[in-house]
Amino acid sequence: MIIILTDAYLAEGASGINVKSIPGEKFDSTYLFNPLKDNNIDKIQFDSSLAYYTRHPKKLKIIYDKVLDKLSVIQAKGKLE
Repeated sequence: MIIILTDAYLAEGASGINVKSIPGEKFDSTYLFNPLKDNNIDKIQFDSSLAYYTRHPKKLKIIYDKVLDKLSVIQAKGKLE
C-alpha cells in the first residue's frame, strides 16, 4: 500500500508538471502513469485495502507517515542531483 500511494502521489505531481509543458498537438501522446497497473494491483484490490485502512485509522496513519517519509527522501535526492 505504501508503494502504491507513493507512486500515486509521484504520478499526480509528474503528470501535472508534464501536462503543463506539453504542446497542444502532442497532448494526446503524453504518457500516463498508472500506479495500480505498474504494481500489478487491480482497482478492486486497492479499493478493498483502502476500505480496510479507512476502518483502521491508526494503521492508515502509519502508512501515510511512511509515504511521507518516502516522498521526503525522494525530494531530498532530487535536490542533491
